[in-house]
Amino acid sequence: MTEMPAPAEPSFAARYAQALVDAGWRVALHLLPYALLAGIVIEMILRLRIAFIWKLPLVLGAIGCLHLAVMLGAYVATLRRLARQGAAVPPARHHVGAAWRITLETAVVMAVVLLGGLALTGAIDVTIAVTEASFGDRWPWMLARAVATATALAVIAVLLTGATALAGSSAGGVVSFPQAAIALHRRSTQAAAIICVVISVGTVATVAGFLLAQGAGVWPPAIAAGLGKALGLLGATTVLSVGAATFAAES
Repeated sequence: MTEMPAPAEPSFAARYAQALVDAGWRVALHLLPYALLAGIVIEMILRLRIAFIWKLPLVLGAIGCLHLAVMLGAYVATLRRLARQGAAVPPARHHVGAAWRITLETAVVMAVVLLGGLALTGAIDVTIAVTEASFGDRWPWMLARAVATATALAVIAVLLTGATALAGSSAGGVVSFPQAAIALHRRSTQAAAIICVVISVGTVATVAGFLLAQGAGVWPPAIAAGLGKALGLLGATTVLSVGAATFAAES
């Protein structure tokens, strides 16, 4: 008798899409308060006309909100997967211990990323002063935007790594930040795809949220812009959290 071939395993993209459909709305509901707070804080950062050093506490607060959001989202997505599979859920003490440990590890790496961004920004300022660049020169602004973009991408990567570590630990294991980073490095193509999805969803949701707020007559414009950023952060953190849980399920 001829044996039937075994069905092919679904691709990572298919598993990720299925997880988004199954757990995405649950994750979004849990992350809504964090996204609203982070959106308001980021709008304040952009509108305050003060030196960046005085904005630094607000920047750290916004990153802290996003970290808590993606950690909670990865936890919710993982619990949903375990419930769907009928697997045992570890006790709450295990989750709390893992979250605290991974938060400390993430904070160390995040501090290195932010210090690197500040150092590069300072180097640009020194270069501008030494070369006596005129106000009309474009290269200083291009360098500053490149540094800001690289720092933002690094922050997203750190958040994804921390959420992946928590998702793996929430399933009953003990996954550290370095272990999650190694796992993501081995699957760098999928990790880069997740980051691209995060940026795309966040951008589209931000624009849509701002237009909806304007259409609803929200005033002043700063509040409409803050709500738009909150919706963008909600979409971005949701897809990032589910992506981290999907990575952890396959590691």
